[in-house]
Amino acid sequence: MQFIFKKKLYVIAFLIVLTAMFVLWFQVPYSFAASLQDKINEGSNKVTQFFKDCLKALIVIMFGWMGYSLLFAKTAEGLADLKGRIAICILAFLLILGGDWIYETVNGFFS
Repeated sequence: MQFIFKKKLYVIAFLIVLTAMFVLWFQVPYSFAASLQDKINEGSNKVTQFFKDCLKALIVIMFGWMGYSLLFAKTAEGLADLKGRIAICILAFLLILGGDWIYETVNGFFS
């Protein structure tokens, strides 16, 4: 009788240890993955913000260049080049507005 009691006690202890191991096994990688995901999100937000800031600077430069071309262009070719500068400004403006949507779409492919 005593032997069976000890055997049951060992089995119960083993199951408790096994349960604790599984809890630790699945909890530690999850917390590591969550912190890693947070760092990836933070880094990607910084990269997205950097590109938005670059596009804002590009818009300011292009507006300055367009103003210079309008004031000091002496030929029709100078004014014809203005179309390309306007297209670059519109494209940069659309990328600023749609940058988050583009990022979410691309990020959705890898999630």
